[in-house]
Amino acid sequence: MDFLLYDGKVALALLVFYLFYRFLLKKETFHRFNRVVLVGTAVLSFLLPLCIITIHKPIEAAPVVPEPTIVATELPAQELVPLLEPAVPWWPTALTLLFWAGVAFVLARVTLSILSIVRIIRQGRLVREEDGCKIIVTERDIDPFSWMKYIVLSGKDWEAPHESILAHEKAHIGLGHSLEVLLVDVLSALQWFNPAIWMLRADLQELHEYEADDAVLRAGTNIKEYQYLLIRKAVSKSGYSVANSFNHSILKNRITMMSKSKSPLSRGLRVLYLIPLTCIGLGMQARTIYVAPDKDNEKILSERLSGTARTGVFQKNQAVLPEIVVVKYADASVKPEDINHGASLEDLQISDVLEADTAPVCSENFAMWLNTKLFYPQGCLHDGTVLVRFTVNKNGKVSDVNVMNGICEELDNAVVKLIGKSPVWTPATRKGKKVAVQLVQPVIFAIRTK
Repeated sequence: MDFLLYDGKVALALLVFYLFYRFLLKKETFHRFNRVVLVGTAVLSFLLPLCIITIHKPIEAAPVVPEPTIVATELPAQELVPLLEPAVPWWPTALTLLFWAGVAFVLARVTLSILSIVRIIRQGRLVREEDGCKIIVTERDIDPFSWMKYIVLSGKDWEAPHESILAHEKAHIGLGHSLEVLLVDVLSALQWFNPAIWMLRADLQELHEYEADDAVLRAGTNIKEYQYLLIRKAVSKSGYSVANSFNHSILKNRITMMSKSKSPLSRGLRVLYLIPLTCIGLGMQARTIYVAPDKDNEKILSERLSGTARTGVFQKNQAVLPEIVVVKYADASVKPEDINHGASLEDLQISDVLEADTAPVCSENFAMWLNTKLFYPQGCLHDGTVLVRFTVNKNGKVSDVNVMNGICEELDNAVVKLIGKSPVWTPATRKGKKVAVQLVQPVIFAIRTK
């Protein structure tokens, strides 16, 4: 589901970028510039959701909680019962399967199209020109098209005057249009449900034709004769989606664009719309982490998150990790009596011992990793301490995540789910051999009212 959420953000960014392009730049004659904008915004849409700005904001200091004291008394037996996982709804699995089925279908279509082109190239007759151009002459009755470094012509087109056709297809090859189409096809597979990607793909192919037509006319071809050639060839299609076809379904637009006056360069400044849109996207991705401003808490937070002496998170042979604090500022309508208080860390007695010679070490700073990913569920009015025990196996993976002391189902599940996704650890050792050990992570949830 995390990937589907990411892909949904990509779809929204892609739709916004494309709509602004369609209304501001589509009708201009900046063909190469518009190509860069279309391909660039498509790639940017996939990168933008990955760019998360973290803002550290000072808040009222939370009480400094001392390190847990180890005593001989174990927790009551009933509190050691693992938390029962809630029933998993069926729709996330169904949605995931549907999404990947769509991805597989689009990629299969692209692959079949490429294989069909490769088959035509292998079966055709290769003709090399002096400029190194590779021309494939086939007996099939198909429309001229180019793909990568190859130009494919039917025998009928090869025998007829074909200088303008070759100039058109050579322009496609020289400008790298096939690679752009292939890139957008791969992106389209991941966005197959999004109409914006398909309209973007069609506009990109349209720009490819405009550029190739412009190259032919710049070479000295008579515009009227070339337009008549396009009309004569507009009776068939190549049928290969990844190829650049000489004949395209945008004939009227191509003829209109040939006769259109060049757009003033000042209109190219409309592309500056990308700057505020990108800033808005980054702002929506920004994440605020509240930190306590008082010096004692800042010192403790710095020591815990700096990663200094990672094995130092364990005291002697204790298996209790330093607690982390998650603070939430409630709305003005929430009163102190509305908050449901759970057990504080001082009320809990923990006697877990690290039965190993060396402690396990997380590949990332585990306290920082938890702090940056654990958030208060919206609307939750419970606070207190969630105490979770988990196992770091011999292979360094986390398993058997159980709640020793809980607050409420929402907070308990949030901690259990996140620790279950922990980064890989370097396993603990005993007498030189890797061993599985159990660790205890206290998480303090605190609500502040105004």
